[in-house]
Amino acid sequence: MLEAETNTGTIQKIRIDTRGLSKSSVLSAQTTRKQHECEVCHRMFNCRGNMRKHRLIHTGTKPHKCDVCGKAFTQSGSLTKHRRTHTGDKPFTCYFCDKSFGFYSNLTKHLRCVHNGERPSRYDVLCDLCGKTFANATTYKVHQRIHTGQKPFTCETCEVSFSDSSQLIQHRRVHTRDRPYACDLCGMKFRQSSCLHRHLRIHRGVRPYACDVCHKAFTQSCQLNNHRLTHSGERPFKCDVCNKSFNRLGNMRMHCANMHYS
Repeated sequence: MLEAETNTGTIQKIRIDTRGLSKSSVLSAQTTRKQHECEVCHRMFNCRGNMRKHRLIHTGTKPHKCDVCGKAFTQSGSLTKHRRTHTGDKPFTCYFCDKSFGFYSNLTKHLRCVHNGERPSRYDVLCDLCGKTFANATTYKVHQRIHTGQKPFTCETCEVSFSDSSQLIQHRRVHTRDRPYACDLCGMKFRQSSCLHRHLRIHRGVRPYACDVCHKAFTQSCQLNNHRLTHSGERPFKCDVCNKSFNRLGNMRMHCANMHYS
């Protein structure tokens, strides 16, 4: 039984089949698996590069600096995650409800609490107005702006305001027409990574949203919601001019364009 260090820094015991190996080979593997020692805290590493990264904790050196806000990090991976707070990129999308997240840990927490019915951790921050829970005080503070109506981030082009800086960054792409997320299969481009994620289902043939009445399946939850109206007979979209109702917003807009504004 040998011990091995994982990418997260934890130690796991692994069983290795030593049959056919000489005793000297086994002993050599056991004695040389960790040969790089931190001279400050004496922690051992099996790779010189990992030890050098670890030393930055003791020296306080943070070579990876954000070019937007100037915040610095010891590891490049931490900087990559931090940049998403500026770009609004949310590459992790829930398979069930299409909600997107900037961090994988937030997605797994969402899956456990929302779709799997697990109770939130006692360390979560609870909103006393709506009962929603948050992983930390920062996201809770942003959420509070929904209740207060505060929108401190304003677009300098059209003066539309937002409660979150990431929303403003995404909105700016409407003016710049920037679409940084491109489909590798057809070349179609999108303003948000979550839109690209949903688009890829078309190529993969994935239709996770099925109607519980006729079992017809769709790639997006909004498509399923629109389809359900065909069974319920509900017509929630009403023309402001003649009060005629429609089961789809697109049909209502087409009606207005052809009948009232042509």
